[in-house]
Amino acid sequence: MDEIPYEKDAYYIFDTAYVDFSRLYKIHSLGAFFVVRAKNNLKFKRIYSLKSERKNGLICDHKGKLEGFYSKKDYPEKVRRVKCFDTETGKMFCLPNQQF
Repeated sequence: MDEIPYEKDAYYIFDTAYVDFSRLYKIHSLGAFFVVRAKNNLKFKRIYSLKSERKNGLICDHKGKLEGFYSKKDYPEKVRRVKCFDTETGKMFCLPNQQF
């Protein structure tokens, strides 16, 4: 993650292994966007919900704050958490990102 030359308004997609909130906050600070698959132990406090299209697999769309001690310290701003259901695999995905 440290070697990628991030560009403003670009989108970067990472897998679960790359959930490092200090590095993700750097991406946010540069004006770029990220999407990452959340780990199972993500601590997140929902502030409010956005409308979701369940028929398209979008289970929920929340804006909130990270609640873990280090996560909250490394990423102090609001994030967006989206839960999706993949009908092909039958799996649920939780995707935190900072796009508003």
